[in-house]
Amino acid sequence: MAFMQLLKARYWSPVPAEIRDELAVLRYARLQDQIPVLYLTLITVVLTAMLAITSGAPWWARFGIPLFVTCAGILRFLWWTRQRGRTVDANMARRHIRRTVSISVTICALCSLWCITGWAMSAPEQRSYYPMFMAMGSLTTAFSLAVIRFATISNLATGVAPITLAMILFGNYLDQVAGLVVVITTLFMVRMVAEQHRQLIILLLLKHQLREQANTDPLTGLLNRRALLTAAENAFADDPLTVGLALIDLDGFKGVNDRHGHAAGDDMLIQIAARMRRTVGKDAVLARLGGDEFALLQAGGDMAKLALDINHLLAALVPAFAIDGAKVTIGASAGIANAPADGTSLTDLFAAADATLYAAKASRETIATRTRRINRAVG
Repeated sequence: MAFMQLLKARYWSPVPAEIRDELAVLRYARLQDQIPVLYLTLITVVLTAMLAITSGAPWWARFGIPLFVTCAGILRFLWWTRQRGRTVDANMARRHIRRTVSISVTICALCSLWCITGWAMSAPEQRSYYPMFMAMGSLTTAFSLAVIRFATISNLATGVAPITLAMILFGNYLDQVAGLVVVITTLFMVRMVAEQHRQLIILLLLKHQLREQANTDPLTGLLNRRALLTAAENAFADDPLTVGLALIDLDGFKGVNDRHGHAAGDDMLIQIAARMRRTVGKDAVLARLGGDEFALLQAGGDMAKLALDINHLLAALVPAFAIDGAKVTIGASAGIANAPADGTSLTDLFAAADATLYAAKASRETIATRTRRINRAVG
């Protein structure tokens, strides 16, 4: 049982969620190059087998199935030829992949039926040609679909297993030897495909990790300035009139560093980022710009929601933070800018939000100064 679990973990582990979309798009791109060649090979092998082999098999097995497979191959070849260079999203890629797997397994099953029927009814001197053609076609299909692990194994099981089993159980000594050779070759192909899939997953995970590191603030785990700018550029490209930007700046954070040290300040930033993320949700474009500056981007939605989110976010920062065993409170100010009222470019929104932010900070400082003056007079 432990050995089987080890094999499953190594060769049949599920695709990690963070790279599923990227893997689907990559698979579709590989199929665009490989499938047309596969169908040309299939058409050539099937027609050659139909014309080269004479047997006592019924007409539907000798001519019907090969001609049907040939016509299907021509149609699919033309369809895939038109797909070359086409870019699709992950969902569309998955739909094309599922259709390709279904069609390939169906064609393989028809060829397998043709192979077994011909092998059982042909003369002894011609019987070896059927498994040879079937093995060539199945292994070619497996190689062409190697980027899709399930497709490869399904086609090998459908195409190779039936004729191999028949040769081992009902064939002569040479048939049994040939069947064992096909089994060994097929197992080698399965292992190669599984290992290729594992290496592809490792590479995609590494690529994803490097991309996350390039776009993530290492201290808080929020997006960094680079990722925010990229998201904002994409938002303006999609619809420049529905973009909103909020800048948030902490008030009094320098005092936390001075009194408790930079390690405590880093701890507070981590806690602040966690509160912000819980408040606005994991799908929000929330970034740390540097130091004690944060930003929230909204695209394609109601701009009133951005102001509401900021109010909730500022309220979430009011409760004290536990720092070095002490309760520490800190304030925050925010500035909001919306397109097109405050501009129609990212530079305009940053400038407008920055101006609003510093006006809010100045107002808070004026109120605080006035309060201290009153307290001194009363005292």
